Amino acid sequence: MKNICRCLVTVIFMAMPLSSFAAEDGLPERVVLNKIAAVVNGEIITLHELRQQAGAEFIRSGINPSDPASRGQVDMIMSKVLSVMVDDMLLRQEAERLQIKVSDSDVENELRKLVQRNQMSMKEFETRLAAQGGTIDMLKGHLRNNILSQRIISIQIARKSVVTEEEVKAYYEEHQTDFAAERSVDFSLIVFSPTANSDEVYENIRNGSLSFEEAAKKYSEGPSPDNGGNLGMIKWDDLAAPFKAQIVQLKNGEISPIFQTNSRNCLIKLNGSTSGRSMTLEEATPEIERILREPRLQERFTEYTEQLRSRAVIDIRL
Repeated sequence: MKNICRCLVTVIFMAMPLSSFAAEDGLPERVVLNKIAAVVNGEIITLHELRQQAGAEFIRSGINPSDPASRGQVDMIMSKVLSVMVDDMLLRQEAERLQIKVSDSDVENELRKLVQRNQMSMKEFETRLAAQGGTIDMLKGHLRNNILSQRIISIQIARKSVVTEEEVKAYYEEHQTDFAAERSVDFSLIVFSPTANSDEVYENIRNGSLSFEEAAKKYSEGPSPDNGGNLGMIKWDDLAAPFKAQIVQLKNGEISPIFQTNSRNCLIKLNGSTSGRSMTLEEATPEIERILREPRLQERFTEYTEQLRSRAVIDIRL
């Protein structure tokens, strides 16, 4: 009984179906939009906010949310998007508890980098974002959450993910040819939306019924989807550890398994690479440590968010 009392989770599922986000019972649209979708530790997620976030997913999926025939798909997307929003709110609340802050300039810097990686002007980027059902303010919210996640990882999780000298040496000996100074790689990237069935897309790519480039155009939220997700030639030193961990296992033309970064499923296709001077073990050690640590961080971050949920009071009202 004491163990039951210690559990603070209270998830209440009301009878109303998710597809009830449309105007109903003759209520004005303004009243419907003010309804509460969820309460997380006393903080509210409104139906209006949920509809805004889900709108981009409906556009990407080619779904008309007002069509009764799409009710099942609408319910699934709304449920998944709400789950992501709950996790984001829990992380923000945890960041406040830990006194972790993200400034507006931090977010602006990340946005500027994202626009540059897409090789667009800000106006072109906003136009493409609008075509996908998104807004700059929504994107800034996602970027802020990503930065918060990384800072929570570095404070609460990274110190528990130790990589030993023996592991580094063994990895170097097995992948020595992959470590070169001044190396560059040409690769394409798919960053799946939270509601995309990444396993199904991956299987379709593997069996040849869908090309990587077609999948990127249809499903990717990452850079250059209209160009098949191709990022061009990038210096190895400029790559994030999750990408390096996948690329070192690939030959030209190969596709990585699905992996996660910033809680999003991703795929990489290696198009080509240039070799450079072989790195010594000492030179390669920091990079190897990052490669080995990254999957452990992602695993522990997932456990951490599950713990936040288990301690939270979450009232789902859809």
